[in-house]
This record gives sequence, structure tokens and C-alpha cells, in this order.
Amino acid sequence: MRIRSIDFLRGLAIILVLCRHVDYSAVAHLIGWSGVDLFFVLSGFLVSGLLFKEYKKDKTIQPYKFLIRRGFKIYPLFWAVILYTIVTHYFTGFGTDNKSLFAELFFYQNYSANTLFGVSWSLAVEEHFYLLLIIAVSVAVKTKTLENKKGFHTFTFTILAYCLIARIITSIQNPTYDFLIHYSPTHLRIDALTFGVILAYNYHFNQYWLQQFVVKHTQKLVLLMTVCLLPLFFMDSDTVLMRTIGFTFIYIGFGAMLLLFLLAPRFSGSVEKMMTPFVYQFISKIGVYSYAIYLTHVQVLIAIKRVSERMLHTELSNSMLFFTYIILSILVGMLLTHFIEKPVLLVREKLFPANKKAQPKPALSNLQPAS
Repeated sequence: MRIRSIDFLRGLAIILVLCRHVDYSAVAHLIGWSGVDLFFVLSGFLVSGLLFKEYKKDKTIQPYKFLIRRGFKIYPLFWAVILYTIVTHYFTGFGTDNKSLFAELFFYQNYSANTLFGVSWSLAVEEHFYLLLIIAVSVAVKTKTLENKKGFHTFTFTILAYCLIARIITSIQNPTYDFLIHYSPTHLRIDALTFGVILAYNYHFNQYWLQQFVVKHTQKLVLLMTVCLLPLFFMDSDTVLMRTIGFTFIYIGFGAMLLLFLLAPRFSGSVEKMMTPFVYQFISKIGVYSYAIYLTHVQVLIAIKRVSERMLHTELSNSMLFFTYIILSILVGMLLTHFIEKPVLLVREKLFPANKKAQPKPALSNLQPAS
């Protein structure tokens, strides 16, 4: 069952990412990098939520089955893009070195200068997160401490504090910005995913309290979201403030946004009304294809530039490039979702079906399934 508000946030995240790679709008280009951080918060919330739901129903989890099911979701599209990249590199004479291929296949590209395509760094962070999450939750289940709310929050907030301190120390030791040093390492970025886990934990184990809190403090959460996300409009990701405490502000802001969309009907309704139902629904639909779009959007942009240079013997205008890139990225994402991702997921459900008993209906009235 899809939740439309979650798909809307996914759509918003991928639109931000798309805007980062073509400087059509100065503001959209400036804030576009934060789409990945929104994805991180959503992933932490949704993926950990699967485990929490399973535990609540069965008082246990199946870690190997969880990892296998995630693999069916993540790997086929990823491998398809890797294959496409290798083939295009071969025919364009660019070549593919083994170091880059190994970095991609074994998910350490966020620590390596050798990669096939840059956007997969975030996929490596998420893969590391999945492994650490399943280990932590499995240990908590076996030791019967998962429902120890104080212990859970102490552990997770320690991770948040560690990442922040590590980013500050890294920036002091390396004052000149470097993507591989300051931006992409898992040990500096996993706090955004962990914050999503904290929200999911309270959503599943303190649901009534969380709903009442959000409804009672909606205006304060809107203010918190605004204040935390405001730096996006003034600082890029490579500035010292943003790559240290700024990352913390961003995931808190997106976390507040997630809670508002999930648990504050007036807020989500106001956003939909302001944007018009058509636009809101359109962005939500894009969110359904966000993973495929994310994996392929840079390849689409490169292909457009190559075609325009070799066939048209000219560069497209910035506006023409932007809109062509946006439209084709969405279309390619839709095609790959329908012809690769969905068939593979059908196979997954036959071989490793989800525990139907572990899929409770949404308890809160405003959680509407996506159409």
C-alpha cells in the first residue's frame, strides 16, 4: 500500500536532485543537492519501519529475508545502469577501469576516487545503513531491548552526535573542501538516515503520543522546518557551516516536514490546495519512479549533450537542455520502473513473499494510499 504523501516527498526529492545538475534556476540549482538528504530521511523512516512493523506483529524479524528483499529492490536497476555505462564507455572510447567497477559493485564508491557514475555514492551510504540497521535491530530483538525506549534513543542520538562531531573534526583537519572527505563518507552522513529511524521508531512504538504531539505543535513544527531549511537558500553544500552543522539542520528540517505530511492533515491539505491537486498528484506520481530516475538522470543528461553536439553540431540553449533533460529523465525512469523494477519485484514476491501478517493497516486516518 502506497502512501501518497510519502510519494509526494519522494517526488520533491528527485525534482531537487534533477535541478542540481542543470543551472536553469539559480535557487533550484543551489538547493538541489538537499534532495539526497530528503531521500536519506525517507529511507531511514521507511526501511526501519518495515522491521518495526514486523517486530510488532511477530515479536521477531527475519534479517536474511529483509536483506534479500532489499536486494531485489536495489540491485537489478543498479546493475542495468552499470551495464549501460560500461557499454557506452566502450563505444565512446572512454573505457572502464576495474577499480571503478569494483568500487560500484562492492559499494565503496563513496570512499573511492574511482567510480563509474557519481550519483551512486548515496546508494553506498544506504547499503552500509541497511547492514548496520539489520545488525542493530537483530541484536536488540535477541536481547529483548528493542522496546526499551530510553536505550533506543540514547543509542541513536549518540550516532547523531558522533556524526556531527566527526564532520566538525574533519573540517578542522581538512579546511579545503573535498567531496570524498567532507560530503560522501558514510560515517559523516548516516545521521540523516538515523534520524529517519528515530521518527519511525516513535511512529510505530509511540504512535498515539506522536500524532498528538504533531497535531498540537503543527505551527511550531512548521517554524522549525522553515528555520532549519532556510540555510539552503544562502549556503551551498561545500561551505564549512553547511558541511558541519548545516547537514544536521537539514535532516531535522526534512524530518519535521515528513511528520507534518504524515500526521498533520491541515498542513498536507494546505500544501495540496496551494499547489493544486493536479500538481500535487503529478509530483506524487514522479515519486513512484524516483529510484530509477535518480540512477539514470546523469546518464540522460550526458546522452542529450552528446546527441546535440554530434547530430545537431551545437549546444542546446540552457532552457531547452533543462526541459529536455527533465522530461527524458522522467520518461526513462518510468520505462525502467515498468520493465525492470516491477517485474523483478513480482519475482521477489513469489520467491520471498512479505509476511502479510506484518503489514498492518495505517492506523491514522490521514494516511491515504497513493492511487
